Amino acid sequence: MKIGALQEVIIDADSRRYIIIYTRRTIPIIYRYTYEESFTMKVHVLASGSTGNAVLFQFGESKILVDAGISCRRIEHGLQAIGTRAGELDAVLLTHEHTDHIKGLDVFIRKYQLPVFTRPATWSRIDCRKKFPGECIKEMEGTFSLGRVLIEPFAISHDAIDPVGFCFYYGKRKAVIATDLGMVSREVEQALSFTDIAVLESNHDPQMLKNGPYPPYLKKRIEGREGHLSNFDTARLLSSVPRHNPMQVLLAHISQQNNHPMLAQQTVSKIMQDSGCEVGREIGIYPTFPHHGISCTMTRAFAVNAPLFQWADLLAKQDGRGKAN
Repeated sequence: MKIGALQEVIIDADSRRYIIIYTRRTIPIIYRYTYEESFTMKVHVLASGSTGNAVLFQFGESKILVDAGISCRRIEHGLQAIGTRAGELDAVLLTHEHTDHIKGLDVFIRKYQLPVFTRPATWSRIDCRKKFPGECIKEMEGTFSLGRVLIEPFAISHDAIDPVGFCFYYGKRKAVIATDLGMVSREVEQALSFTDIAVLESNHDPQMLKNGPYPPYLKKRIEGREGHLSNFDTARLLSSVPRHNPMQVLLAHISQQNNHPMLAQQTVSKIMQDSGCEVGREIGIYPTFPHHGISCTMTRAFAVNAPLFQWADLLAKQDGRGKAN
């Protein structure tokens, strides 16, 4: 073995990892390291807005689509653009039954036969469920798992039968999606706390909504407790929740008539800065778009510890004549 070469070995049933460092000395040095699988978490917003919503969450090899509010073809093309095929998805999760969140569900699920998770009451409002095989219809209540991903639905305030957001836990990473909510409840605040990546609604600018073309009843609905969050609401929420790691926020469901992606980003960023948060270092804020995607990735790898023992100790451990620390 060449001097300076590395070799990884696994010793005993405890599967602890060791790195052998070959040096000029006769006996190589052994390092033990704490191995943590590289927890790669990716969020791809395929589309976001009143014309349709679809977000892919990828945790290692697990791939979960939240909402199917665009056509089957657009979902397929959006997934292909990020190197994923629809057949590779583990599941589809639905936040609620409004058309801009389920528009492509019928064709997509009949084509790919994927499991779809949502609330029982939400299923009762989705007529196309009658066309799906029974194994595709999954009712969710509390926390559940898909592979190594723990998923926690939480209630949100919107004019749907039983709308939810989702928390995803993968290793020590956390991702959240919360769109279509008219007010910030304690449950929403808790969901956003200590989050690494958040897909969070920033729907409208109050002044643009007030002066915009919508009829009074629709303006009242949007501003109501079961409507949508404004840029200011979103900023206040983000400035109030605790953070531990740099947090990445994708501003979602931005209105095409009553907001603008850059306006949402600037408004939220300014309020965060005024609250004492260093935007860009403590938190990243990025707008999403109705017709093209945006992605965010976070990765964590393993850490190597100090040298523990030498080759003779390793042999003694294997023979039962000694003990490694």
